[in-house]
Amino acid sequence: RVLLSMLDRDPAGTLLDLGCGPGLLIDHLQREGEPSPDRYLGIDLSATMIDAAASSLNSSCGNRRKL
Repeated sequence: RVLLSMLDRDPAGTLLDLGCGPGLLIDHLQREGEPSPDRYLGIDLSATMIDAAASSLNSSCGNRRKL
C-alpha cells in the first residue's frame, strides 16, 4: 500500500519495475483495478523470473526482450 501511494497514476505514463520478479506489481495493479500505465517495463537479472512474468502476464504483454 505504501508503494501504491507513491506511484504516479497517470495512465499515459510508463511504469518502470526494477527487479520485477514474476511481475507481481503489475499483476496486483491490474487485479485491483488501478489505472494501467500506457507502458510497463519490467527488468530483472533472472531470466527465470522474466520467463515467469511473461507466462503469467502473457495476455497483457506486448514486446518482450531478453538481453
